[in-house]
Amino acid sequence: MFRGKAVEEITEADLRALVENQVIELKTTEYKEALPVLKNVEAKREFAKDVTSFANAEGGHLLYGIPQDKHGMPLPFEGVETAELDAAIRTYDSVLRDNVRPRIPGLKFQPVAIGNGRSVLILEVPKSWVGPHIVECDEHRFWSRATNGKYRLDVGELRLAFMAAETVTERLRRFREERATRLLDRRAPVPMVSSTCCALHLVPVTAFALGKRYDIRPVENDPGGLRPLTDSGSRGRHTLEGFLRYFGVASHAL
Repeated sequence: MFRGKAVEEITEADLRALVENQVIELKTTEYKEALPVLKNVEAKREFAKDVTSFANAEGGHLLYGIPQDKHGMPLPFEGVETAELDAAIRTYDSVLRDNVRPRIPGLKFQPVAIGNGRSVLILEVPKSWVGPHIVECDEHRFWSRATNGKYRLDVGELRLAFMAAETVTERLRRFREERATRLLDRRAPVPMVSSTCCALHLVPVTAFALGKRYDIRPVENDPGGLRPLTDSGSRGRHTLEGFLRYFGVASHAL
């Protein structure tokens, strides 16, 4: 949505581009014209449902201060009162802390100033790996998202959600153990001569999500994007597991 930008780097120009390019609401985006006013249980429940639905799905952004039409297209916006944001953010954080279990790690509230002296508040909700998350003030229900908005998880989907969380943990552990065993047994993709080695595995958790697929062509086409720590002329090749980059004839491998 924001071309890989961190939420702290998003500018007014990025927000205006959403309107100019007619970036429609999808599974990972939702526009809200006004800040939620959480003065009763119903409002708190709806806010918690919005946030947990993102965390229980693929994550995404809630943008407060940008209206939308009936088709989910963003409209020209005026933002919200900047002076209200500090108190609002404290309230939102408190509501989520009191009504969502387990707590959602990595939530970010980011105000973005716009030219009229007002702001758009972005709530970035990461995909959670400690869920699924339940809304306690909603009769302990679980919510997720599809392209047409949030929906309540049924029993079968809940079972899969819990299994997926356990599967990621197990797959990470198994990956590390298998890699260490292959190195110790001298079965690395590139033969290693030294009797000692240091293995550092940097693995994004998302790589082990069910159904995830990645295009490795950018890595192949950009030799500087993936290279050994000590690079004296590295080479690369495809393997059954992805793309391998290494240097030396037989002494070092990535």
